[in-house]
Amino acid sequence: MEYIRESMMNRYDASQKALDLEKFRFDQDLMDKDIDMMLNRRSCMVATLQIIQSDIPELLSLNLTNNKLYQLDGLSDMTEKAPHVKILNLSRNKLKSFTELEKVKELKLEELWLEGNPFCNCFLDHFEYISTIHDLFPKLLRLDGEDIIVPKRNLQNGKGLIVPTRNLQNGKDLIVPTGNPQDGKDLIVPTGNPQDGKDLIVPTGNPQDGKDLIVPTKMDIEVPQPCKESCNTSEVIKNLVLQFLKEYYLFYDNGDRLRLLDAYHDQACFSLSVPFDVSDPNLNNLEEYFKYSRDLKRQQDSSMRMQLLKHTKHDIVNSLSLLPKTQHDLCSFLVDLFLHTEMMLCFSVNGLFMEVEGKCRGCIRAFTRIFIAIPCSDSRVHSSFRICIMNDELIVRNASPKEIQKAFTSLPAPDTSFKPLLSEEQQEMVKSFSVQSGMKLDWSQKCLQDNEWDYTKAGEAFTALQNEGKIPKEFFK
Repeated sequence: MEYIRESMMNRYDASQKALDLEKFRFDQDLMDKDIDMMLNRRSCMVATLQIIQSDIPELLSLNLTNNKLYQLDGLSDMTEKAPHVKILNLSRNKLKSFTELEKVKELKLEELWLEGNPFCNCFLDHFEYISTIHDLFPKLLRLDGEDIIVPKRNLQNGKGLIVPTRNLQNGKDLIVPTGNPQDGKDLIVPTGNPQDGKDLIVPTGNPQDGKDLIVPTKMDIEVPQPCKESCNTSEVIKNLVLQFLKEYYLFYDNGDRLRLLDAYHDQACFSLSVPFDVSDPNLNNLEEYFKYSRDLKRQQDSSMRMQLLKHTKHDIVNSLSLLPKTQHDLCSFLVDLFLHTEMMLCFSVNGLFMEVEGKCRGCIRAFTRIFIAIPCSDSRVHSSFRICIMNDELIVRNASPKEIQKAFTSLPAPDTSFKPLLSEEQQEMVKSFSVQSGMKLDWSQKCLQDNEWDYTKAGEAFTALQNEGKIPKEFFK
């Protein structure tokens, strides 16, 4: 026992009140004396704790790394023998179940290391791992060397998703909570206040705890109103968002996405994320998105994370142009306008789209898009965008079987709930084109927009498509 005590004291750092017993069985002093100190034997661990109790009662940090511990029965008395320990390192052992940790859960640990144990690979994702361990040790501040961020709970599955961002004005990270109605995960949404550089906080939570809950509705979006705001103003905001979305996805799905440059601020930010769902049998067909995914859980290279955060409108649109060609199902869109002021709009879009080219042609995807926008500073002749994106976050996943069944079940009906936000000249062009072509106003406007409001060019395109029988009869009056 005296030799064991001597070896332990040689490994004790009194200034840090830390005891390092990593690979204790292979301690040279003990091996020279033919003492086999296997800490995975209960008797050896009990002896170790007795020495700690008698000689190092002030111990704050205990390192048990690489001792082939497959159970923690020997540590069950640790609360009594070493009650002041705040840091415990159990990494790179043989623990197969996190339930072993229940034997030491009475310790008031602030830092715990578990990486390298088999049970660490048994969780669905990193946040389930964090949540489970934090439930056992509620005072825990650091896990495996990283500060703990406990994800917000969602009533559907209690999982969380953290998305990185920056505040364009002052370079500080900004966290704004909301909810993703597609998969029930909590979502921390990036944003920034372009007016004064202050953090923007949008409250959320679940309806059972009295906190605000953001619930997206269908395309006839619900606009939260300050108590004195007029209904007329709300309708204007609603129509502005809907018109923007129609025009944005018109350009996104048809032809050259470089035409989306006018939709973004010069210093806008964009990032893309793909949830890693191991239960998805078709996860591999998302490879075209995974290579651009800025997932902090899996992307450990900080320089690569910065490369994947697209900053400036040219970088953003060039990145969007690299993504697969798509057709969005506008009828599937759920839109939530969760904040609007005179100088800012914050809204999210959830819906479905189909890839129309490449090896995944015909695949149905689900997406969430969060936009932070401000009014445009000018009225460009060839752009009908009236708001300008400052921050854009895109999350893509495979659609569920139920979502696939509902996708593209109807044509997008012309929206007559609002007047298009066009100049008077453009409105006259649409009416004239509709009369001459026989097409409905919405499709006439689309044809003109696709041809950059060149009336002659639009007429030639219409005639060519009509002669080829490529214009559906539903497009006509």
